[in-house]
Amino acid sequence: MAIGRRSYRAQRLLREAVDDRRLAQLSPSQLLAARYRVVGFVDRDAETDVLQQWVDSSPQFSVLLVSGLGGQGKTRLASHFVDHIAGTGRWQAAEIAHESSLAGAGDDVMASPYSAFGPDAKPPDGFLFLIDYADRWPATDLRGALADIIARAETKARVLLVARSTEWWRTLAHELHENGVATQTIQLMPLASTPCRRDELFQTTARRFADILKVRIPRDELTPPAGWGDEPQSVLTIHMSALASVVAARDNSQLPSNDHAISAYLIDREYAHWEKLHANGKVSSPAPVMARMAYLATLISGVTYAVGQRILQRVGIAADAERASVLLDDYLVCYPSMDGHTVLEPLRPDRLGEDFVALSIAGHPITDSAAQPWAAGIRDQLLSPGLDAGPDITRLQGRAIAMHVEAARRWEHVTRTWLAPVLRQRPELAVAAGSLALTGLIGLLGSDPAVLLAVEASIPEHPDLELDPPAAALMEYLTPHALTGAHAPITAADWNARLGRRLTGAGRRQDALPPTRTAKDIYQGLLAVDDHREVQLKLARTLVNMSYLESEFGDREAALEYTERAEGIWRRLDSGTPRDRYGLAGALDHLAVRLTEVGRHDAAVNKARESVDILRLLAGGEQGRRFYGGLARALRNFALAISNSGESPSKAVEIGAESAAIYRALAVDVPNRYLSDLAITLYLHSIWLADTEDFEQAATISGEAVTIYQKLARNNPLAYERDLVAALNNNSIRLYEAGRRLEALQAEADVMALRRRLGEAAPSAAGIAEALDDLVQLQRALNQRERVARRPLGGFVNAHV
Repeated sequence: MAIGRRSYRAQRLLREAVDDRRLAQLSPSQLLAARYRVVGFVDRDAETDVLQQWVDSSPQFSVLLVSGLGGQGKTRLASHFVDHIAGTGRWQAAEIAHESSLAGAGDDVMASPYSAFGPDAKPPDGFLFLIDYADRWPATDLRGALADIIARAETKARVLLVARSTEWWRTLAHELHENGVATQTIQLMPLASTPCRRDELFQTTARRFADILKVRIPRDELTPPAGWGDEPQSVLTIHMSALASVVAARDNSQLPSNDHAISAYLIDREYAHWEKLHANGKVSSPAPVMARMAYLATLISGVTYAVGQRILQRVGIAADAERASVLLDDYLVCYPSMDGHTVLEPLRPDRLGEDFVALSIAGHPITDSAAQPWAAGIRDQLLSPGLDAGPDITRLQGRAIAMHVEAARRWEHVTRTWLAPVLRQRPELAVAAGSLALTGLIGLLGSDPAVLLAVEASIPEHPDLELDPPAAALMEYLTPHALTGAHAPITAADWNARLGRRLTGAGRRQDALPPTRTAKDIYQGLLAVDDHREVQLKLARTLVNMSYLESEFGDREAALEYTERAEGIWRRLDSGTPRDRYGLAGALDHLAVRLTEVGRHDAAVNKARESVDILRLLAGGEQGRRFYGGLARALRNFALAISNSGESPSKAVEIGAESAAIYRALAVDVPNRYLSDLAITLYLHSIWLADTEDFEQAATISGEAVTIYQKLARNNPLAYERDLVAALNNNSIRLYEAGRRLEALQAEADVMALRRRLGEAAPSAAGIAEALDDLVQLQRALNQRERVARRPLGGFVNAHV
């Protein structure tokens, strides 16, 4: 995801009215899709009442998650309620789709979520946004969309999320609460809780399908599958069984006896639909070609026309772009675009699409539905590395893996015969599939830890908001298995150290402390017997992590002790190799920070200077570029140590400028990794410039920091909005010092507005008073045309710098 661009499109909900005559022309999958609402909405009064109370509740902003297993009717409930609310005329509603369903759609997908309503939209009660498949969104993108909705709201705003899984929700809900946003959940259970009610719904649904398809069936012949017994069933299972019963009666064919067989039966009827369209001249492509198209579409789930042309050629369905266009046009006749922007809509409902994918893989139990040989070829071509495997292709490969993960939840042969072998060879594909698929693999591949270990090793160790939680979950699962039975102490230490790093990266610092401490203790015990070099280096890295954790929990003296020990190890073992020198420089850099925390500023300056000197030499070597990030960080910490020590402010400015220049270059190539470092460096640099009384340049640099933090907060608000507050505060001071008082007043007004929204949630009296005091002092200075002084608002400056 590129920083600074939106990753979604919002559009008004315009439901298409479809009469029975047109419904009769649809395929079986379309008759089941929530899009067409073939069967009336029933029996969700309790959930609808909860939704209504949520919308009417007092908080200005609120987010509600509707979750449940596939086929429970989540999308139908959400869309029914949104339509009802929009129909009152007091709310305006829009649906937000992620760019993953708009692959290749361009950079600025949508100016803002409210652009969907037009500039003059002012509903009496507020705005309601629907986000389906929320669990499939990258974490940063979902947070960015929520931040956009909240930041631009002038009245009530409600966001209704729909998802199967809930593992990701706990973290998001906690972060929303921390930022003053109310949250709520509804978990859908099977609609029919008793066999009697279940059978009534089956009868009602079957009658509806029979009316549409003009099939006359005696009432006593419409009976649910005997295999159901007394068990409750999902809405989709009831609908699929009812449709299969009606179609079987119409075609005088044998009705399948179980859920898997019913899916295979309906997919066979989908083939018949394609054959009919071809025979009637509606499409030029015969059924076997349409089957290939539907299979590919179900794997990659909607792309732009241009990407569709490329992918059809990549997998060998089309020989050239002209042929690909013909095929895409035919497919649009069968499965029109959901949003008017994409092609290759997947087979829906999701479960039917997942079953279609599962049935394409050999080893399933449905004897009269053989796997198609061409499906393996499409899969292999889609997942092959290839010279054209750019970001779009990688994203589609990830979707294909995610689809197989979902299919494997109901079809065990998918894991055994396809998913495990593929990921054993190419574990990085699981990373491309995203956090939801990674988490799902734990349950599917638990008996094959070697594959899970390869997947975990493919997840980068540098911070990643989306991947860090599943990486930690994988290590939590793998570590006890790896340490069951006899194992060497070094093995236990290594596993615990890696688990601690993963948990730390996921922000689970409390959970990270025990395994990190265990690793430290084991390494120390081993070194008491044998002073092995590699064990010492492992201990040094673990001590640095312990130092970070202890500092986070407030024990700064312990944090300093651990970092001093880590520095001592690296210094003793330094053999002059780039690896050893870089390790020592990193330990010195960490030590400078810890010394600053305890007020030992002169010592911090000396350690930071030594770190910089080492990294300058490394950065000037043959592989110098790999050390640029470390050098930029060390330079920034060096400047900070100098500033805190009371040395010449101009020296801090000079060193800070060098750090900022390196980060600027790095952020051009890898913005997701280095923009936040650039922002904090510019923030600090502006303060150092002000210390030299270069107020105009300080104002310019602080404004640049604000611009970057605005971009960061848009994509990851819960991580960066409070940093944005600090950056705006700093900018208002720098503008005031530069004599740009109107701009300073506006910047401080922005601070107060953002604080109020951050709740500072239901903003506290103290928070409002502080912001008002800042604003009043700036306004008073403006009115009296005071002469700008070195520190015109003493307490104000001290409080915010």
